[in-house]
Amino acid sequence: MNFLVYLNRILLLLLFFGLCPMSLNKEKTEVTSTFFELCYIGVYLVAFSLAIGFFGYYAFFTHGIEKIIKDTASISGYSQTVFVIIIFYSTIVVAVCHKKAQAKYFNRVNSFDEKLINKLKIGIENSKMLCYMIYQYVLIIIAELILYTTGQLLEGFPDKYVFIFQIFCGFMVLTITLAALHVRNCGIILTRRFSILYNQLDRITDSPSLSTRQCEEVLNVFDLVEDLFVLKHKFGKAFGFQLLLNSAFDFIYLTIDIYYVLMSLVSNGFQWSDVYKFLAFSLTHIVKNVMLVFVMENLASQVDEIRKIATKASLASNREMSASLDLLFLKLQHMEKTKYITANDFFPINYAMLYNMGAAIVTHMMILLQFQQWEDSQKLLASENGTVLANVSSKN
Repeated sequence: MNFLVYLNRILLLLLFFGLCPMSLNKEKTEVTSTFFELCYIGVYLVAFSLAIGFFGYYAFFTHGIEKIIKDTASISGYSQTVFVIIIFYSTIVVAVCHKKAQAKYFNRVNSFDEKLINKLKIGIENSKMLCYMIYQYVLIIIAELILYTTGQLLEGFPDKYVFIFQIFCGFMVLTITLAALHVRNCGIILTRRFSILYNQLDRITDSPSLSTRQCEEVLNVFDLVEDLFVLKHKFGKAFGFQLLLNSAFDFIYLTIDIYYVLMSLVSNGFQWSDVYKFLAFSLTHIVKNVMLVFVMENLASQVDEIRKIATKASLASNREMSASLDLLFLKLQHMEKTKYITANDFFPINYAMLYNMGAAIVTHMMILLQFQQWEDSQKLLASENGTVLANVSSKN
């Protein structure tokens, strides 16, 4: 018990920094609400103020108001960064708007754990999962700091305004990464409960024929599986739009990275430092999206798993319980046509989306390069015209 108390205190410290927006405890059904007050009201208000101050301070003192207006109107200027910042704070606004839905979802998970304990006598130990989440967040923070610091050393420390703005960008990327990993961990927690029920069903149906008592146990477990499908739908309502914004953030951020790497190749030639900076600032986004896809696809494929187990149970059932199992199949077919267990019921992310995202990034990148070449040609043409006019005026 003391361990769980200390663990919850550690979680609250992480919650204050916006790293882990949930606290599961099998002996406490209510989710700790301190996170929502401390995290969203405190940390993100400070972050918003710092963002506005850093961005404006850096832009004004390094470029001046005229160049800011000119560059903001250009695709190759500040507009990409502005889009990223808008998406970042849109993610925060969405999280604030959905915080009640997330709290209800976590309470539903705790209530489901109580059903497992009362009906099936199965307890779920959450301390290992919470420790895993903490270690994961700490590892990500350390890795991001190492990669970011090494990238700054290779690039050379710029002036203080640029450096302050880059610190804010690093904070922004780290927050988005941790928020996405939190959603992934919530998906893993839900998948783990599916696995527990499926293992229970496999144990019960592991015989050529089922007795009446075993068939009743199967139906009881299937009732809990239906509750899990409802939970999966609630998961989508609480986190789906947040994941969509995360993908939009990664799309623009990766486009910026690839674009500037190619521009550096055109200007300075191949340099290993550019390759490292691209990997350092982009690899975490790529790995994060792949990890998200695996978890989301696993959740989306639960209908296939439950259908296999239901088929196995129907083959081993007796005549007395066959009608109940037939009713179960009808219920599965009905649920498959509804919003609960369709292939992508909570978030339209799958393996094809990764390929489409890569193709879109390449296309966007080529458009940016062509736009940059057009800008360069316009500048060259303007300078040539200016030189000709100067020569003509000097002759006159």
